[in-house]
Amino acid sequence: MGRTEQNRVRRGLNLSRLVVAIGTFALVGCSPRNEMAIPAISVDSEATSFEFEVPTCDGSPEAEVIETPEEVRVKVVSTTSPACGTACIDLVTVRLQEPVGDRKIIDESTGEEVQRL
Repeated sequence: MGRTEQNRVRRGLNLSRLVVAIGTFALVGCSPRNEMAIPAISVDSEATSFEFEVPTCDGSPEAEVIETPEEVRVKVVSTTSPACGTACIDLVTVRLQEPVGDRKIIDESTGEEVQRL
């Protein structure tokens, strides 16, 4: 095989690798920021923090919290979409100014109350 043919083969392999990389990225469904639904959580009324898992697969999820006397509104955003399923999860910690008490915990992504276990 001559030098010209070897170069063509190398370019073909590099192009194939690029197509596979782009296809893999598209299948994963990554996007800049996604809101994540909050699952049912276990939290004590005296707690000033609680944790739960989200299927963001190393997506650096962050919780944004708004507290009022009646409710705790939580929005979770992440850099990875839930397309990877539950095979890869991240832990989210929510820290509060005051104990949860009897306040409702609202998922900002759905507008619904989060089920407490």
